[in-house]
Formats: sequence, C-alpha cells, structure tokens
Amino acid sequence: MSEYLDLSKLTKEAVQHELDLCLRQGVDEYLEQSPTPVRGSTAYFVIKNNKRLPVRAVVKRAIYKEKEQHGHVSSTHAYAKLRSLGFEVLYVPSHKGKKPSAEEKRIRQIDKRQRFIEKRQRYETTGWFRNGAAAKEAKRRAEYHCEACGFDFEKEYGPIGKEYLEAHHIEPLAIKKTDKNEITSDQLLALCANCHRMIHRLIRKDGKSWISVDLDTLKSHLKKRNVT
Repeated sequence: MSEYLDLSKLTKEAVQHELDLCLRQGVDEYLEQSPTPVRGSTAYFVIKNNKRLPVRAVVKRAIYKEKEQHGHVSSTHAYAKLRSLGFEVLYVPSHKGKKPSAEEKRIRQIDKRQRFIEKRQRYETTGWFRNGAAAKEAKRRAEYHCEACGFDFEKEYGPIGKEYLEAHHIEPLAIKKTDKNEITSDQLLALCANCHRMIHRLIRKDGKSWISVDLDTLKSHLKKRNVT
C-alpha cells in the first residue's frame, strides 16, 4: 500500500506551472501524459481561467516534478493545500440524496472553518473628546499598575508597555446631559485592557438609568483567581 505524499513543501510556483501546462494540453491529455498514474476528479477542482482543473492530479504532478516522489495524494489534503497557497478551489458535493463520503465531510469542515464575511460600513456618531491630562494623572496615581488586578504592561511587554494603562470613567459618560464634563483624576480608574473591558460588561442600564460600577465591585469578580 502506497504512502501519502508530504505536501508541506509544495510551492505555489510548482502548482502554477502544472496549471499552465494543464490548460495548454487539455485535461485528458494532461492526465494521460503524467509520469506517475493520476486520475481526474468529479468533486474537487482548482479554478484557472474559468476552467475546472483536477486538484489531485495537479498536486501529485507538482510534487513529482520537484521531488520525484511516488505515493498517494488525498483529495481533501490537496484541496486544503491549494487553498492555503491562495488558489481558487471548488468543491462539488455529492448528488442530492447520496450519502456524503468521509472526504466530502472533511471538505465541508474546511469550508466552514475558512469562510467568513466582513463588510465595510460607515457610521456617523457623536462622542466625547477625552482629557488626556486627567487620564495621565490617574495612571501616575496607580503607578502604572492596573488598579483592579495589578497588571504591569512594562513588566510583561518591555519598553512598548511603558506607562500604558487605560482610563475608565467611574460615572458613565452616557448619563451626561450637557456637552461639557468637568472631571478630576479621582473620577477615573486606571485599568489594564482586560479589566477595562470587563468593567464595561458589568455596567448595565436599569430602565432609563445607567448603573455605574466601582472598583470594589470589579475586584470582587477577580477573587476566584486570587487577585487582590
């Protein structure tokens, strides 16, 4: 029984060469003239110039050309490898009513794992311009250690973390009715990024009123981790 070929060192250039050759020769001739036995595919394809070309044959020939290796190539692995190299690949599932094969199930998992859609959207909003001097004073007061968990960015990340903390308003700015807010550093907490996100998750709206969260409340959620 032949072994599976190692696809880890397959190069994009070698695959591109085989795709160009397959287009020039045509799929049938390309398969017939292969130096190592290969066959076409009815489910797994790589797209080039709007044509469906056989994934497994292209990969197997590219490996043979570079390493002169003989062995078996899984359609699933070939499909995934070409996709990781940036090629456009296509999976055509079994006919309706036909039970999918194990390889088809693996391909479906690959597709689920890699296909995500993100969209650009534009928003117009009104926000607050924060007072940097007040934030700096709060961070100096905390000696650049998170006031909730004690995290020190400079200790963990070196120079890029020097004097880094985030300033949090104890009283949510959302409750302000005017366009100007006068504050002191005592109205700010100096927190690491994690604790800052967590304290915002604790803030909630009770009817029409925002409920603020103080430092002791946030710390109470850290006790289970032995943070004081």
